[in-house]
Amino acid sequence: MNTKMKRRLILIAGIPGVGKTTIGNFLESKYKYKHFDMEKYHRTSRIIKNVDKFIVKYFEKNKDIVITWGFSPDQKTIDVVNLLHKYGFKIFWFDGNRNSAGRATMQRKTFDEIVLKKQMQALDKWNVPKKINAKIINVFDKKGNFRGITKITKDIDAILIRKSFYN
Repeated sequence: MNTKMKRRLILIAGIPGVGKTTIGNFLESKYKYKHFDMEKYHRTSRIIKNVDKFIVKYFEKNKDIVITWGFSPDQKTIDVVNLLHKYGFKIFWFDGNRNSAGRATMQRKTFDEIVLKKQMQALDKWNVPKKINAKIINVFDKKGNFRGITKITKDIDAILIRKSFYN
């Protein structure tokens, strides 16, 4: 990761099964980011009620932050993501081979296949990457295999250092 930037604030969202948490954990262990996994803490409703308080409590004192968040779209959640963007978070959307992502999700045994299908349809219907102004990263290669943590991290870093991302 680029070390010239003063503070790195990243939010990684995306379809289920694309490695959001894996990348967040990697950034925490290798690059000393504070990783906040929204799915792990189940605090979404409290965050939505008072985003400013949430940001001050968890992020004001941390230099580099990565939030990972796999969410079902609704206007309140999209508003929270857009507010994080206003606070300086760079928003990434992980996507790619939907069959590979679905298989990875079902291997975790935390999703019902019907729920997964409904969530994927909702994400597409809402056109979430566009609504949250996210930079899209395809985490799969042409054969549908996960591209790997190092390659995906380099993609994130390349986007972060592009001047156009900050405009």
